This record gives sequence, C-alpha cells and structure tokens, in this order.
Amino acid sequence: VETESDGQLWVEIYDVRGLLVKKDMIICPARLDITRLNPGIYFIRATHSDGRREVVEFVKAPSTRR
Repeated sequence: VETESDGQLWVEIYDVRGLLVKKDMIICPARLDITRLNPGIYFIRATHSDGRREVVEFVKAPSTRR
C-alpha cells in the first residue's frame, strides 16, 4: 500500500476466509512485518488519515529458507 504523503495509516490484514489476522497503525513510509503470517492469500484494508480506504490483495509465499 502506497501513500502520497507521510502520515498515519490504519492497516487491517484479513485472510482469505475474511478473518482479521493483524491490525496496526503505521506511520508512512513504513513496512509491515508479515513474518508471522502463514503462507497464503491475504487482503490489506488500509484507511488513510483523510478517511480514504483501499483494499489490496497479496500472496505470502512459503519460505525458501531451510
């Protein structure tokens, strides 16, 4: 999720079943730590400080580390 300006961004991550798996407020620019999420399909719902919302789908691939 990209934002045009620095500021607060409320982020909710849902799994493919619609269950909330992570909720956080970040200060942009920032990165989300998804290391504790299992591999799979997720949706990020981001709410900007001005009230705009957007939803972005992403896939977390299985780790290739052994």
